[in-house]
Amino acid sequence: MKTLMMTVMAFLVTGSMMAQDLAIPTMWKVRKIGITMGGEVDMLGSMNNEYLLSTAKGTENSAFNTGAESAKDLDFYGGVCENPHIRLTAALEMPGIRNAELNVSAIGVFNRMDGAYYHNRVDDTYISYTALSNEIALEAQFDKRFPVLNNKVNLYTGAGTNIGLNTGGRLSIDGTTREQADTGMERAFNDIVAGNYEYVSNFEQYELKDGISQRVFAHVGIGVILFKKFELGFDYRHGIGYRAIGGADTKKTTLQSAGLSFKYILF
Repeated sequence: MKTLMMTVMAFLVTGSMMAQDLAIPTMWKVRKIGITMGGEVDMLGSMNNEYLLSTAKGTENSAFNTGAESAKDLDFYGGVCENPHIRLTAALEMPGIRNAELNVSAIGVFNRMDGAYYHNRVDDTYISYTALSNEIALEAQFDKRFPVLNNKVNLYTGAGTNIGLNTGGRLSIDGTTREQADTGMERAFNDIVAGNYEYVSNFEQYELKDGISQRVFAHVGIGVILFKKFELGFDYRHGIGYRAIGGADTKKTTLQSAGLSFKYILF
């Protein structure tokens, strides 16, 4: 009963405000809608094979986790963090603040790549750890707009934050090991044998655990007005954040993001 009464009162108050033309929807107006496509680097701090193994399910018995095929005796020679993304945005005109916008976005990151690669120069063996995952995120960004060149160009500066769910990923591990060759064994034409050793290739794949990513960032951008109804722009974001995955260390991330945007101006 109490909940019902509160609901009715809220309905009556909202109706009264709308009747006086003071309702929130009449104050916060969607000024632009648009799409941004680009790429970003969401660099994990101190990423290595142990961390990547800890983000996946069932890697405890991986041949690449212990024994002759582990990366402990190999040299780390490279890593990668690449995130292609798409951003759907509604830009709201902020009441009471001149040339201010609140951009609310839904972000999709598909096939994000985090990789760590190891190589043994002595016996020319390697192990490659590559994680591919997806992220769905929500973002809020405040921008101040500076029109120039007779309102034909907009300059933007601001700050924002986003938070997303990492899901639907997989960890692929492949590598070669050098093993003692059986010189008495009959061999196929494509066997690779070097002296008394042969190189054996191995591959494993695991499902990644779900996790959370969050970032805070500064933003700068530029937009060119076309035909008074469209805005073609470029955006750059730089910030810091974290990635938290159950069973793995929470890692600091450093964000560098760039993209091209296309927006439709409603008013």
